[in-house]
Amino acid sequence: MDDIEKRCVEKSLLDKSSILPGELKLLSDQYMMQQSDAIRKKYFEELAIFDKNGERIGEGNWYFVNRFGYIYSAFSALLIDGNDLLLQKRSQHVNFPGMLDCAVGGAFPSSVDSSESRLKHVRVEASEEIFSFLMPAIDIKFLHQSYYEVSYGKFNKRLFSYLYVIHLKNKRDRSRMKGNWEVESLQWIDKSEIMKMDRNNMAPGLVVALSFISDKGIIL
Repeated sequence: MDDIEKRCVEKSLLDKSSILPGELKLLSDQYMMQQSDAIRKKYFEELAIFDKNGERIGEGNWYFVNRFGYIYSAFSALLIDGNDLLLQKRSQHVNFPGMLDCAVGGAFPSSVDSSESRLKHVRVEASEEIFSFLMPAIDIKFLHQSYYEVSYGKFNKRLFSYLYVIHLKNKRDRSRMKGNWEVESLQWIDKSEIMKMDRNNMAPGLVVALSFISDKGIIL
């Protein structure tokens, strides 16, 4: 482990009072300069970084943030039409390959910093990921915020996860659905059947969402 990597690890354990303005962005840029062109091209998104109290302490590249376990914010959205819930089967080319997941989800970029901008981002992501960039008639409601950690491969994900529920208002929009490159397939499943399914075959975001709904007795 070189000096930059040591500093990356050390800083991930500190709170806001121990981080100078712009320090994490500089450290992230230095670390990413050491990575291959392929990695820099694949992982280009900048994320806001938080301490455990939810205080924003800086920003950094997605690869840097997840490599060293910095806390960031992300979302999962359950898309519902009547008694059916839309799930995606994740592509073999992304993390948690072949697992079932929420229809829409991902990290919030560093520019998203309010409840209004988060809601707008979820709506845009739904359009891009599921509806081939055509904005459908949908209602979006924020449901819950939680914190969880999960490790896979060389990544250590620590995040504040925002859960949303999306209700489809026009059944004709079902025919327009087509997942992006991260999605192997989309499938509608009865909500009662999903709660009985083996969660070992589900990505963490979906597991967290279903656990919250089950624990709280929420009817979608």
